[in-house]
Amino acid sequence: MATLAPAKQRQGSLILRHMPSLDSLRGLAVLLVLLFHGYGSFNWLPVYGGFWGALLASVVGCGRFGVNVFFVLSGFLITGILLRSRERVDFYRNFYIRRALRILPVYLLVLVLLWLLHAIDLRFALAALLFLANFSRLFGVPMTEYGALWSLAVEEQFYLLWPTCVRRLRDRTLARLLVGVLCIEPLLRLLAAHLSSRIDIHYKTPFVLDFLAYGALLALLVERRRIHAENVRRIGLVLLGTGAAAGLLAIWCGAFHNNSTVDALADLPFTWGTCGLLLLGLRRDHSRFEHTGNTEATGPLAFYGYISYGLYLIHVEVFTLAKRFVVAHVQSQALDNLAFYSAALAIAIAVATGIAWLSRRYFEAPILSLKNKWQDRFARPTAPPPAPAPVSS
Repeated sequence: MATLAPAKQRQGSLILRHMPSLDSLRGLAVLLVLLFHGYGSFNWLPVYGGFWGALLASVVGCGRFGVNVFFVLSGFLITGILLRSRERVDFYRNFYIRRALRILPVYLLVLVLLWLLHAIDLRFALAALLFLANFSRLFGVPMTEYGALWSLAVEEQFYLLWPTCVRRLRDRTLARLLVGVLCIEPLLRLLAAHLSSRIDIHYKTPFVLDFLAYGALLALLVERRRIHAENVRRIGLVLLGTGAAAGLLAIWCGAFHNNSTVDALADLPFTWGTCGLLLLGLRRDHSRFEHTGNTEATGPLAFYGYISYGLYLIHVEVFTLAKRFVVAHVQSQALDNLAFYSAALAIAIAVATGIAWLSRRYFEAPILSLKNKWQDRFARPTAPPPAPAPVSS
């Protein structure tokens, strides 16, 4: 059943109550991560030779940028929610209760299961409980221990700081802050990559804030009508085209000219492309709603977007157990055969998909229904906002 969007109340805004294009983007993001974790360890060189093998390995490696898609979406959606509710008297309570209902139940369940399966130890579980999985070395465990949780840590750290920024700062100051982050972060990654190969520029929060900032800036521009129905298609196409062209160059350089500079900047084209897809998706949803009144999400990408959170959390362990099964009951050399490897991976993805769907349908959905008590409403503010911080000269 379609969700009715408050289009009249928003006076033609691109923001609808439900935006199916974002579900599809989530689906694309989780499939890219599955591609990366599924084929990232496969040795392509013996199968396709030096040139094509290196090129395929570089293409598969781009699957890690699926996390960038999640970051852009998170920055966009969270900032939009915060901007629309910044004048509510229950601003913080409303936000954090809804985030806790969305994140914590499945997250805690997965941590318990991973500990029971000996996929993580108690030290890593403690780091994850504190949302410091990307700083797990502080707890004496390697970052590689169930590393899929690192991005959840980044997002939770973002949730701790960003609501207060939105609540206290004027829009112009927010925009300047976000643009500053977009400019500084790539330079910071470049500097760190050239200083030492031991500096982790891909998983530590101080080096990945620009991916969230891109989504946050888009939300601010859309909410304040700087991006609207008349110019969104043009802006989206420019971002998508720029990202695609630069992305092809990044794939080529990653295959044949990989170095610290490429490693530090390779995320950017795919982030730009994601921003373009997001804006074009908003335009499509807006046009579709105006013509049909329908905002129902359909198709495989929308389905994978629907189960993306649970699938992201459990797929690494499912893949690991599948490989152990093959090694124990077939032979490890079978994993060097691309056809056999692909068949085994397809089965593992199907199993992970089934588990994630059951979780979404029968565990997450009843809990998520509680969010309606704190649903963001387009209503009159219940209290004046706090005085914004002055803009420094």
